[in-house]
Amino acid sequence: MLHFRLFGIPVTIHPSLWIVLAILGGGLRIGGAGFELMPMVMFMVAAFLSLMVHELGHALVGRWLCGSQVSIEMAFMGGACLSVGGHTSRWTDVARTAAGPVFALLFGLVFVGMLSQYLVDPSTVWRVTWQWILNEPVIEWYHAMAWDRINSSMLDFLRFSILVSSWWSAFNLLPIFPMDGGQILGNLVRSRRTMHVVGMVAAAGMALLAMVFDWWIAAALMGYFSFLNYKILQEYSR
Repeated sequence: MLHFRLFGIPVTIHPSLWIVLAILGGGLRIGGAGFELMPMVMFMVAAFLSLMVHELGHALVGRWLCGSQVSIEMAFMGGACLSVGGHTSRWTDVARTAAGPVFALLFGLVFVGMLSQYLVDPSTVWRVTWQWILNEPVIEWYHAMAWDRINSSMLDFLRFSILVSSWWSAFNLLPIFPMDGGQILGNLVRSRRTMHVVGMVAAAGMALLAMVFDWWIAAALMGYFSFLNYKILQEYSR
């Protein structure tokens, strides 16, 4: 495991994080026809940076608002910000939880600004960004790039950074415990039972939707979250 401090915050990174990011970046196709190493590496770097900024958002705001002792652990598909002590309230918890996705989205905007420097017409930056987010055909944005100013690796890095920052942040705000959106919902309604009921139903719905689009990793994750919320509800019923 890797250990270091960032802004005075202890950070631990488990090897499983790199394994999962490699798989999500297309690592299962290693050795297959058409596989390219650099796009996978660029995805891993972009995803790691976005996840780190996300957890830093939780940690920095938690330390600032609550005076908590914070640390970050990153493993598998994400991370966790651990807080000890300090003074918390309903609204400081909401602010601390929301800070993760907000920081990640703001981080994504940095790459939108960088993208504008590599376009033939910088005023089209939001159109190109939206086409990337929606995964529209390459031909739609390919001719917008000023290829004399950018290489393919930098293009992959910008594209993945924007995709991860936008989609993963939006995904994290779904009202599904233990994701940020579920925890925010729990603080707003002040009912953990309601939080888990909504989480169970929403996660089941998202699992079905993911299967329709053949997003099997997302479907498995949402299915697990639905089951997790169901098991917690069972504990409340005893």
